[in-house]
Amino acid sequence: MVFDLNKLLEIVKDPDLKIKINDLYGENIRLKEENFSLKKKIDKLDDTTKIESLLVHEDNHYFKVDGEKKEGPYCTKCWDSERKLLRLHIGNKNDGLQYFSCPNCKTSTNTGTYIPTNNYGGVEW
Repeated sequence: MVFDLNKLLEIVKDPDLKIKINDLYGENIRLKEENFSLKKKIDKLDDTTKIESLLVHEDNHYFKVDGEKKEGPYCTKCWDSERKLLRLHIGNKNDGLQYFSCPNCKTSTNTGTYIPTNNYGGVEW
């Protein structure tokens, strides 16, 4: 039901009733805002639940697996503590071990995979 609050307040002569109408109108707006906020939280929880159902823990990392599609690796610390799905950056240490680091929490992990270096000290990709 759509109505014009100003027209209603013009019709009503009782000052106490006008105050009550204004209060109810304000409460209506507050409830609409709260409803919108709760719907956003539900959507976020639904998204988190969907992501969590796709995550697979492998070699100290998370991967998002959807059918044949595998994405990642993602940081386990950021997901487990903050529900942030952050892709890890790949690198290699001087000893040739491949490692991953998180740009958010700075956690470093390695897979135990050795990346051979060339004669110049660089990594062969």
